[in-house]
Amino acid sequence: YPGNDVELLLIRVRAASFKEKPIFLNNNPKNTYIRQGSGDYKCTEQQINTMIRDAAEESYDSKILDRYNLSDLNPDSISMYRDLIKKNNPEHPFILMEQEEFLIKIGAMRRNRITGSLNCTLGGLLVFGFHSAIKEYLPHYHVEYIHKDSFNINGKFKDRIVYDGTWGEDNLLTFFFTVQEKLFLTLNDSSTILDDGTTRAGISKLKIAIREAFLNSIIHNDFLNNIGIKITRYPHYIEFYNGGSLRISKNDFFTGGHSEPRNHCIQEMFRLINICE
Repeated sequence: YPGNDVELLLIRVRAASFKEKPIFLNNNPKNTYIRQGSGDYKCTEQQINTMIRDAAEESYDSKILDRYNLSDLNPDSISMYRDLIKKNNPEHPFILMEQEEFLIKIGAMRRNRITGSLNCTLGGLLVFGFHSAIKEYLPHYHVEYIHKDSFNINGKFKDRIVYDGTWGEDNLLTFFFTVQEKLFLTLNDSSTILDDGTTRAGISKLKIAIREAFLNSIIHNDFLNNIGIKITRYPHYIEFYNGGSLRISKNDFFTGGHSEPRNHCIQEMFRLINICE
């Protein structure tokens, strides 16, 4: 105020990294709060569990699923994946491996060092699994694509991809390539894409951006929540919607050059077929 001296005490509190969360009161994880706008709000049990999973040293999608084995993985998806590796690198050493050894090498299966059994990882089940097996482990698993004529929420759609048994299993590999092709067909773009449908060379920047956004919606998704992945093609833009918040600050996100994907195992499997870096 005019004529009055005012002293302000400014305390800067840095945001905790995902590796430090949850931070709670009185040694009780249930007393975890989150800052939203100008207020502090008590976290839900789901939010707390997500923080605990994110802080773990090992990526959650590398978890061994004790009762899931090769019979839970779709052989057509595995064959498709092996063909993609061969197209990208005909001399790749993984090509000549037997099925189980191959799946171990790419992180889709792991051997339990206590029991000796060979089981799927969560990432392997998500990328290659049968619909029934994925839903048995993750009842809320859901992936969907909608092509809308208008911005009307309740308006009609031109095309829709949701599991109905007509386009294959809705694992992440089949979903990604099925929807990517449909998205590319909606573009008014005269550029060409190589025959394998994966190589970056010669693809327009728009197609690269769509692929990156699509893949990010997969590798950053928290598959243990009930939101899933939904891709919506509106007349003038594409919306990529998934469950799970960013594990880095917004500043780091927009600056670029720093990434902390939630699903390292899935990311590595897509990297091997030249979809991500």
